[in-house]
Amino acid sequence: MRTSCALLVLPLACSAFQLPFKVPFLSSNSVVEPEPPTGTPRIAIIAAFWIAATKERFGLDVEVDVYEKESYVGGRSTIVYPYNDTTLPPVELGGSIFVKANKNMWRASEEFNLTRRNFDDPNSTMGVWDGSSMLFSVGDGWWENAKMLWRFGMAPLKAKWITDNMISKYLRLYAPDTPRWEDVKDLTSQLGVADLLEQTAQASLKRKASTRVNYGQNIDDMHAFGATCSIATSGATGIEGGNYQIFEHFLKHSGANVYLNTPVVSISDSHTFWTVRTAGTAKAYKAVIFATSFHSSGITLNAPNAAEVPEVPYYSLMRRHNGTVPEFNSLAYHGAIRDGEWVVKIFSQQELSDEWLSDIFIGQVGWVHRKEWDAYPRLLPNSPMPQFISTMETETVAARNVVDLLLNDAFGLSICGHRLSAPASRAAQDPNFVYGWDC
Repeated sequence: MRTSCALLVLPLACSAFQLPFKVPFLSSNSVVEPEPPTGTPRIAIIAAFWIAATKERFGLDVEVDVYEKESYVGGRSTIVYPYNDTTLPPVELGGSIFVKANKNMWRASEEFNLTRRNFDDPNSTMGVWDGSSMLFSVGDGWWENAKMLWRFGMAPLKAKWITDNMISKYLRLYAPDTPRWEDVKDLTSQLGVADLLEQTAQASLKRKASTRVNYGQNIDDMHAFGATCSIATSGATGIEGGNYQIFEHFLKHSGANVYLNTPVVSISDSHTFWTVRTAGTAKAYKAVIFATSFHSSGITLNAPNAAEVPEVPYYSLMRRHNGTVPEFNSLAYHGAIRDGEWVVKIFSQQELSDEWLSDIFIGQVGWVHRKEWDAYPRLLPNSPMPQFISTMETETVAARNVVDLLLNDAFGLSICGHRLSAPASRAAQDPNFVYGWDC
């Protein structure tokens, strides 16, 4: 069973393996085999912006093609319009927020002159729910904080200290000496957070609700790093009109050839070049970056090490301790779309019926949009193929890392020019330095 998202409108009263590193794919007998690439090297992406940055800075002569099976770019970062009416405000269907610590998303919003919306509510209240009643609630004032310390002792402060410490380590990803990695274990070891991927969140935190909202899973079966990230949402922000615009601008500024509505069928390794096949074409490339979920892509990978890629499990069923399936993971009001009507977003592990929605909202549901997808990888501790975290920001960081590795192996460069083995040219950094943008 896949994660389901339901959007409702309610009346106000209802208030490339071995690429040169390691990834391959493709085949179609009806398409003529391409000739080996000559002249300008071609790279297929199935992280174009970072390559473009290197081309501009250092005159790298390379052509980039991007294949996208959908009619839009952005993946889960997409919007829908209530009642399919484009005169109404759009609603984020997938990736909804980022924070200031997400330096690539934040910087992109500034570089591309996009308007950010702050989702923090100064009048918000946090509470503890036991399944039938609110046991305890606090606001944002000093008296509320004092009440929380009286009720829970130092536990909330300890959770904040853990989160702040995690963020300080995470921010190394944007430093001049940012880590480069070929697997998640290597990355977490360099960041000093490997221990958080080896224990459950239950062993270090007691914040089950936040992990259910952000990653759809419980603290007793997800690693502590993912749970800590679920807490670090202060200053939540989104782009006016949809976060997908950031990814559109990434591609627009990359100068890449973008092929929408073009599913890739297979990728093949000929030992000297890669062949990427779609339904009607076959092209040869010096390298291929495989930027989609490997086992659910439907793409055939013809390469010696294809069978070595382990399957990544996605979270499919969340249970209460008594063995019953919870009706939903989270329910949130997302603002008014017009006078008297509000948008509500519900995440659940199964489809919610029209009857259930009508019962919950007293028969005042005006419009429903359902979307199912494999939203979150299972963040299992001590996994054979450990998962980091799944966010829009970490996708940009992973893309930058892959491009750095590719440029280093194929051209003796990095995004910032020097080989990865060379010392960073900027030892003393200012607090606003972001690797890839400021080098």
